[in-house]
Amino acid sequence: MNKFYLSLICLVAFGLGIYYAVNSGFYPAALVNFKVISAKSFEEATGSAFHYYDQALKTYNISVPKNELKDAALELRRALLDKMVQDILISNELEDKVGSELVVIVDNKIGQLKINNPDFSGAVAALYGLTVDRFKVIVLAPQARE
Repeated sequence: MNKFYLSLICLVAFGLGIYYAVNSGFYPAALVNFKVISAKSFEEATGSAFHYYDQALKTYNISVPKNELKDAALELRRALLDKMVQDILISNELEDKVGSELVVIVDNKIGQLKINNPDFSGAVAALYGLTVDRFKVIVLAPQARE
């Protein structure tokens, strides 16, 4: 009888863990050379891109019909996933050629920018809807690798 309850508790805990992982986006959206693009990181990049384009449309006072927005959103998601896959492939190739110095090279390129300025962090928050740290990871680091 105790084994039954122990098995039931383990099964419920496992089920809750799976539910939490899926609900939080901790599952792969894509797998590239055994590196995972999590759904959470993909959704974060997508949200940032949508925020950027929404701000651009508001800035230039452009209105887009709703039927075109749906198609544009699908194309943007496709393009972002394609870009994330390319970033992983480029990163893998650079790691093969440069080795462990890649992190130092990327940090040096990012360090040359003046991103510790409070105006910069406000601009990143307004334009992309991200913190400076997430902006480094999502936008600057992939560009520095190229």
